[in-house]
Amino acid sequence: MINDKKEILEEIRQIQDTLVRLTAAVEQLVSKSNKTQRPDRKRSEKIPLSEDEAKTLQERFQALYNRWLSGEENSTQADLEKMEVEQIRRFADANNLDVTSNMSKQKILHLVASRFREKRQLTLPSNIPSDER
Repeated sequence: MINDKKEILEEIRQIQDTLVRLTAAVEQLVSKSNKTQRPDRKRSEKIPLSEDEAKTLQERFQALYNRWLSGEENSTQADLEKMEVEQIRRFADANNLDVTSNMSKQKILHLVASRFREKRQLTLPSNIPSDER
């Protein structure tokens, strides 16, 4: 009976040692898997717009708007599409468009085009006749 207990205890110790090694191996594989699947992306910090940069971007917006208004919609759109994503974000931000760092370039371009149309409606004379008394 005592021999059986010693043998059982020895087998339990061997099983425990095996479990400890397996657990360590699984933890190591999981940590390697997490590192390869999701590498840490270092986000570049967004540098706030300086007054000069904001003024320059606002002037560029006005120039592009004037070109767009004169009938050169396609070339204006092409110029906007040539801009890098971060450039177009800063351009939109300087012109008070509500953009986030997660927005796609196409969404931002859509916002700029909407602002062009909105500005045209606000600045051009209305075709609606006024009530004359």
